[in-house]
Amino acid sequence: MTGPVPLTGRQAARLITVLRHGQDLDVAAVELGVDRRAVWAGARTDTRLAIALVGRDPDVPEERGHTLRADYLRLLALGLSPGRAELILGISGAGAWRGDDPSFAAACDAVSAASPRAGLAGSSG
Repeated sequence: MTGPVPLTGRQAARLITVLRHGQDLDVAAVELGVDRRAVWAGARTDTRLAIALVGRDPDVPEERGHTLRADYLRLLALGLSPGRAELILGISGAGAWRGDDPSFAAACDAVSAASPRAGLAGSSG
């Protein structure tokens, strides 16, 4: 049993463009000749595609903040400390997000509680 043919970069870019302009995913997939399973697989590694799939424009500046928050949560889920996650992302003051947004603070706490701790020396920051 084989999976769908992966999306090419050009197919992903074309799909993002039509989704950004409001076209339905099912219609766009048929018109572009792509398998929807390939779209889901592509969204695992293509953040712009994932953003377009939820109906937002991945090219607006505000999406940079959403992407950083998602990446921060992903790193916490992998067991990194908040300080180490900030270092990896090249940001500082992610704790301010927590103070500004109680929902985000709750998400950070839940993800951290559910994550395995790496136990690396010096992982505190």
